[in-house]
Amino acid sequence: MNGSTSTETLPLRVKNLTPGTRVTAEFRFINERSDCYIEVRTAFAPLTVYVNGEEEYSFGEADERPSYMKDPGTAIHMVPVDETGEVTITLQYTSPNTRSSVSIPQLLVSNQSGLVRYHMITMMGLMAGSTIMMLAGMIVIFVSLIVIHMDRSGVLLLWLGAFMALTGLWGFSNCDMALFLINDPNLWYVVSYISFFSLALPLELLRENSVKFHQKKPLLALRFFLMASMLACIILQMTGTGMFTQSTRLYQILIPVSIFSFTVAVIAEAIRYKNKAGMLWVGPMLILSVACILEIIHYSDSIVYSSSTYFIFGGMIFCVFMSLIGGLQIRKSIQVSRREKEQESAPVIRNASNFFFINIFLH
Repeated sequence: MNGSTSTETLPLRVKNLTPGTRVTAEFRFINERSDCYIEVRTAFAPLTVYVNGEEEYSFGEADERPSYMKDPGTAIHMVPVDETGEVTITLQYTSPNTRSSVSIPQLLVSNQSGLVRYHMITMMGLMAGSTIMMLAGMIVIFVSLIVIHMDRSGVLLLWLGAFMALTGLWGFSNCDMALFLINDPNLWYVVSYISFFSLALPLELLRENSVKFHQKKPLLALRFFLMASMLACIILQMTGTGMFTQSTRLYQILIPVSIFSFTVAVIAEAIRYKNKAGMLWVGPMLILSVACILEIIHYSDSIVYSSSTYFIFGGMIFCVFMSLIGGLQIRKSIQVSRREKEQESAPVIRNASNFFFINIFLH
């Protein structure tokens, strides 16, 4: 970097870089395989790969991405190594325009099936959990549309399903294995950040429709701020003014603050107003808050962040509890509505009976 060299252990994050700085990592190993591949990964930094001095792969140049993206997304690529004997691999990163650091992951060497198997072992749990959340969320949304025709309380399932689907989509798009299914870094970049920015909105709407808070103004203000922030981030990205990677610094604070605020609000509602719905919400919100804290710690400790494991599985537990709570609330609301309709129709039936009796008496 800048003419200086050093021996480092990977993964490594090189910090305090100016945009366009070249960072070069060089590896040597003895290749005895005829089907050898190396897996390279880059996040937001253009990368060129050389094998024994020959360029084999490049990613992230300006003509390879939309005009509204100042930096590329996250890419994974398997580069074939045809030479045997001593092989020198050179990775040349270019520091991003919107970040002051470059993350260099470990270099993986195997055949193609070995590299895929490695990701399946390390990522399959997160991939499966995210897929289940996403599909379950879509099913719950579909069911909610049917329930809403029966009772307005079905909107609880709508917002719960939206939260499940967005959480699953974020986890799925944030997983490196997604690139093996659809190798489009620009697509996953947009999907990952929009789903992440949207997470708190259906959660807030679910909470509001379920708990019926006495003090609504503070949380209502938070909802409008979340909506305005997401709209502003999308406009900034689509106009090329600011990348999602820059806006995410706001959301790394805003999402946890929102979740912690919701938790404090339901605890206060349960204690101060003896709100039964608030009491039911306390446990699930504490679970989600703990998952959020663990995810923040995981992110802070990660040199190469490629998963959202803690939040996904914490979110799954949260959604199981909320499905039960929402189901109970919907059943109670339907029962109340049915009882009210029966009470409204009862006087009509009695009046009709009296009229029939009078007619018989007169005749």
